[in-house]
Amino acid sequence: MENFQAFIPLILIVAVMYFLMIRPQQRKQKEINEMRKNIKRGDKVQSAGGVVGRVIKIKDDIITIECGRDRVRLDFVRNALTVLDPAPAVTRTQREQLEQADSEDEEAYEDYTVDETDESYDDYDFDEDYTEGDYTDEYDGGEKK
Repeated sequence: MENFQAFIPLILIVAVMYFLMIRPQQRKQKEINEMRKNIKRGDKVQSAGGVVGRVIKIKDDIITIECGRDRVRLDFVRNALTVLDPAPAVTRTQREQLEQADSEDEEAYEDYTVDETDESYDDYDFDEDYTEGDYTDEYDGGEKK
């Protein structure tokens, strides 16, 4: 009986720690998981690295957000995001317009091909032989050399 009484304070400390620390943390984690599960298009989210943007597309566990003035699109794993501001209610016509814009963006992206010729070099003729006296140097005031 005396041995049991010696363990009573230890048991009370563990019980208090559970109710003050562990249980609230479990509840908070459950809310975060529920919030991540309910992320929808248009929500303002923040990544674990601090990137803030609006959700553009959701596909399985990959969420694409759009951020910045240049409207850069970034892909994130669902678990790396937290919702800052849920999306306002969208009317049916607004939703149709957003879906149409997304389909046009995807089509444009799929049609995009890299042009093999770079137009920035069209002004230069690298095959032509230049003599030293045929060009001007802008740093020397444009005088012929």
